[in-house]
This record gives sequence, structure tokens and C-alpha cells, in this order.
Amino acid sequence: MEGVILHKNIPIIIMSSIFTLLFCGSAFGAGLNETYTNNSDFDQGTLINLEHNSTNNQLQLVNGSQSAFPYIWVPNSNQGTVSKVSTTTGLELARYRTAPATSTSAASPSRTTIDLDGGCWVGNRGTGTVVKIGLLENGGFFDRNHNGIIETSQDLDGNGVIDGAELLDWGTDECVLWEVIAIPGLEGAYRPGEYTGSYSGTPGPRGIAVDHDNNVWIGTYGTHRFYHVNSTTGEILHNIDVTSTGHSSYGAVIDQYGILWSSGSSGNNILRLDPSNNTFTRINIRHYSYGIGLDRNNHLFVSGWTDSCFSRINIITGVIEWRKHAPYQSRGVVVTDDGDVWIANSEPGTVTRYSNDGEFKATIIVGNTPTGGFRGQQWKSVGSG
Repeated sequence: MEGVILHKNIPIIIMSSIFTLLFCGSAFGAGLNETYTNNSDFDQGTLINLEHNSTNNQLQLVNGSQSAFPYIWVPNSNQGTVSKVSTTTGLELARYRTAPATSTSAASPSRTTIDLDGGCWVGNRGTGTVVKIGLLENGGFFDRNHNGIIETSQDLDGNGVIDGAELLDWGTDECVLWEVIAIPGLEGAYRPGEYTGSYSGTPGPRGIAVDHDNNVWIGTYGTHRFYHVNSTTGEILHNIDVTSTGHSSYGAVIDQYGILWSSGSSGNNILRLDPSNNTFTRINIRHYSYGIGLDRNNHLFVSGWTDSCFSRINIITGVIEWRKHAPYQSRGVVVTDDGDVWIANSEPGTVTRYSNDGEFKATIIVGNTPTGGFRGQQWKSVGSG
């Protein structure tokens, strides 16, 4: 990676998560270019997943492989906010509001997903909206007042917690990019603070997943729809009504073939949706369908909540291959690169680890009410519903 061309006199963020170099602020440096070729040049920017120490004056991937963005996004349901936390230090780096002040306590943000640019999409169960938050370190901001300064939440005093004025008001944080309304008859995308209509908890968006084009699918629990959203503009491209299946989306993932899978909560089912032709199929499963996770070998794992079990589905055939015991209130599911399955169990306060064939490996005590799962380093999310 020699002779990298970057704009001069702008913030430089050099990142690699999909074998590309990215930098922010290009709009402010139009026409000003400089070639960066040596260590001192690269040190002017911030390197993420890249280094120049093993071979001087050349950028290469850390450990010779790609890795995930070093952040985790945690919804604070009772506060109507989402926290960005460093997976390296465990410190809170920023916190963002997901709804107007009048709706903060009712917003109830819950499900999150990360797009290919490192931005976070979060579903507000109580307001019927989905909000996109950009990754500051990757240029995920919009200079709304055109003053050349990015006004956004940051840990200014370095205490590892966002408090006081470090949490900006709704509509003023320039990393909060879009508010997408998923309420039938009111659908649309707005810059935060621009929407003047009403809110409703009826849609209850709970299934959120990013496709290979970096666009987003939003599944609603109460109105039985799936919205396909442009990740850059927030525009709703189209929506699919799955009312005929009786499916209420509770969580969603997209497999390597582009097929969307959605868990069906107490309806004891999984929905398979093919975006290439907008067809969908309900798969009945003999237990509560709570958390879902994919491996790299064509398997979907489904946790059973109060039914104390989990199942494996073959995503090629749609066949339920087995069902096995899990602790009470098994919820979040994640599969690591070795194929092992990790399940968060709320009632006992544990995370259990299983082989890909469902054989028990270990129990880890993690504390009060673990709920969600995140791939990569193991983290827990505390919340409900």
C-alpha cells in the first residue's frame, strides 16, 4: 500500500476492515492532494487495523488479516440513547439520543446492527423509528450548519463515561444521520429534528440486518412488514407485507447467499425472505424463537427463551436438524469463527458455549441478566424484550 493519495489539511482516518483505505473530510479539502509514502506521513493519521512497523514506509494489515471495527454499540433502552464503547479499553466513547426529548423515555431503543462503514442502525420499539448513527472515525457525520466543525458526542474529559454536556440534544449531534419512520402511512426518512409527525409503538421495529450492498432491512413486530432502506440516504426503497404468514419479526440476520432470516418470537417460527424476488416462507419451529445466529457452514441457530432449548436449521434445505437443551431464558446467540455457539442466558446470569453440533463445552458466569450477543470479543448486553 505505497503512494497513498489523501487530501491534505483535513482529518485523516486510515482504516481497514474490508481491505480498503478510508478517510474523512474530503469535502473540505477538494483540490488539495498530497502523496503519503513514509512512516511520518502515515503517523499524521489514525491507523485502524493497519500498521507500518513490520515493513517501514508501507502500510499492511495488522497480523496479516482483516478484523472488525473496535467498537461496540449498546442501546440504553430506558434512557433513549445508544452508547459507543471501545472493545479495547471498555470505555464509553460517545452516547447518542435516538428520539426527541419528549419521546426519550418511550423510544426504547433495542436492536442494533453495524453496517459496512461501521455505522450503527438502532430500532426504537416505542416510537416506530430506526435511527442511523455514523462512525465519526470513518467520516460518518453530516455538517448540518456548514461551519467546518463536527459537533458530536465525545468523552471530552477522558473519564470513560459520557455525562453532562457530552450528550448532545436530539437534532444537534452531527453523527446522528437519519431518522427512518416505519409507521404505515407516515413512512419516510428525515434528518434528526426535521420530522414533525406523530410516533407510535405499534410497528415495534425489532429485526434489523445489513445486506451485501450495505443497505438495511427493517422488520416490524406489530405491523408485519420488512422495509428495505438505502443506508446512505435513509430512503425506503420498498417494503414487503408478510401478514399472511403471521410472522412478527423479533430479530434478523442475512446469510452469505443474501437470504434474510427473521425470528418469530412466541409465534414459534422463523421467516425466510429472498430479496431477489421478494418471496418468503414460514418455517415452524417447536419452541419460542428468540435469538438467531449464523455460522460459516450453512447453519442458523435459534434460541428458545423460556422453552430452555436451542435448534439448528440448515439454511440450504430449511430443515430443522436438531433441538437441544439450553439454560432457562436463553436469548442472544452468536457463532464464532471456530463454529462454536455462544448463548446468553438471562435468568441464571450466564453465557454457555457449545460445539457446532450442540455439545456443551462451558458455562461462564457474567452477572445480571445477559441478553444479547456480539461476534468477536464476547460482550453482554443488558435489557429486555
